[in-house]
Amino acid sequence: MPDFADINGRTKIESKLEYFRGHEAADRARMNHPLVFGDGSLLYHDQSPLTKVDACSRLQWQVEGIFHHSNEVSTKGGIWIPAHFEPQTIKGVSDKFKDNGIVHVTQDGKVDYEMSLPKILIDNGLGYLIFGHVNYTEDPTHLNDIQEATFDGPHWKKGDLFLSARNISAIIQFRPSESKVIWHKQWPWVKQHDIDFLDDHRISIFDNRMYKYPGRDALDGNNEVLVYDFATDTVTSPWKDAMAKHEFRTMYEGRSEVLNDDEVFIEETNFGRAAVINTAGDAIWKYMNRGKDGAVYILNWSRVITRALGDERRASVETANCPK
Repeated sequence: MPDFADINGRTKIESKLEYFRGHEAADRARMNHPLVFGDGSLLYHDQSPLTKVDACSRLQWQVEGIFHHSNEVSTKGGIWIPAHFEPQTIKGVSDKFKDNGIVHVTQDGKVDYEMSLPKILIDNGLGYLIFGHVNYTEDPTHLNDIQEATFDGPHWKKGDLFLSARNISAIIQFRPSESKVIWHKQWPWVKQHDIDFLDDHRISIFDNRMYKYPGRDALDGNNEVLVYDFATDTVTSPWKDAMAKHEFRTMYEGRSEVLNDDEVFIEETNFGRAAVINTAGDAIWKYMNRGKDGAVYILNWSRVITRALGDERRASVETANCPK
């Protein structure tokens, strides 16, 4: 139980009240997409500074900034995290322009790489993805996931980053070593989240299928988990009928993890539901994030871990000898 009032109060970011969701009360936080380490320490953010606490909930370090969405371990042992850069690196647009970017933070809480996603697109001749629309938007990319390739394959190199830019419905393959966009694709996914590598030629994408209409947002049917095959340039939806049967319909956020060719983990973030389903439509298990008051609360970007790893992490916390 971290001292959120103390931790939240340390930031000097002027716009924190605008970006820190859940901080209407200073003593709470949405611990988004947390990572737990071997010593029981925990890393999280809340559209806020990146924070790491030890197994006894004491602050270990904090990286000032507006970090959001995914936390993913890098091949260097650090963390890749989307961030909103303030002040902006893109000049002459608008004071409210959301300059989303890529940040790498080392294990000891040092930023050793950062790059604006709008700048990446502009420098690679893809500025039209930001400014080439009928209407201008303050949040043109809405970066929500960064996945690093951990091995060389026929379609990527180790160290390539796959980026999910929700507001342009685009998956972008970026090579930091060359500051180069290698590949990008829009559609058939719409306002997607969460990219994962499946093998040396396929990735999966959590497809929200959310469309914007005058004055409202609405889903086109249900969420889907799509599989893109680089070798054949094809997209399939193996769990389409199963997703419809269970009515997964999170408008915003949402996560998936393909466990094998038959089973997939789903987090329906907005409605507090998680499940593993198979292609036949069976639910292997389901979980509702229901409080003692009977209400169902949102989830915060869950992870699937093995029981062995979970037992190991739990033991680290239980043996931490925290002061009473």
